[in-house]
Amino acid sequence: MLHSKIEGEGRPFLIIHGFLGMSDNWKTLSSQFAKLGFQIHLLDMRNHGKSFHSDEFSYEIMAQDVKSYIDFHHLQDIILLGHSMGGKVAMLFATLYPDLVEKLIVADIGPKYYAPHHQDILAGLNAVDFSTKPSRTQVEETLDLSKFFDNLWVAIVWDDPVNLMNYVTYVFIKLFGFSKEKAHKLMMQVHTEGKAVVASGTREEMERAVQQLHEHGLWATLQRDDHGRV
Repeated sequence: MLHSKIEGEGRPFLIIHGFLGMSDNWKTLSSQFAKLGFQIHLLDMRNHGKSFHSDEFSYEIMAQDVKSYIDFHHLQDIILLGHSMGGKVAMLFATLYPDLVEKLIVADIGPKYYAPHHQDILAGLNAVDFSTKPSRTQVEETLDLSKFFDNLWVAIVWDDPVNLMNYVTYVFIKLFGFSKEKAHKLMMQVHTEGKAVVASGTREEMERAVQQLHEHGLWATLQRDDHGRV
């Protein structure tokens, strides 16, 4: 049975975290939701958080884990929210058991195929013997970090004399879902430093991001992320 944290009373509201995440990632928001009259179920998916670990790991199996959890707690007409990996689990669950889901909320993922892009990162993690409690320097000596991030690219927006600052901020919010504060901060970085990294991901993803930026009139390019991070 999946480990969970249950808070509040009312309509059942299940939240599924993303890959390499855990239920605690949603703790702040779940408390706010509980005050609105929902019974929040924060799930730890298999191989995550305090739930069991298994060599079997697929979206189909995770959807069945959620079904077993719902049956155990006798839940009906649930609100199901999934983030990233959890979003894919939630979408699959809703197609398999539509009668159990009253509302489906999917965050930061779309109903499309995403090519595997975590293998290099996982290989890097597995290359380190954490049982010896290595220091950061020892970890960096163990890893050739560049080979683990060959597939990461970034989208860069450059300063130009045409677009107004308010418009650039608006585009960042519209395309990437940034908060107004973060969008303004990135816009100021473009304005004062001449450029800013606004997104990271696979080359295909960043090509699409740059194309969208161009469609909105911004000067943008993509390049390989040599540091493996934005």
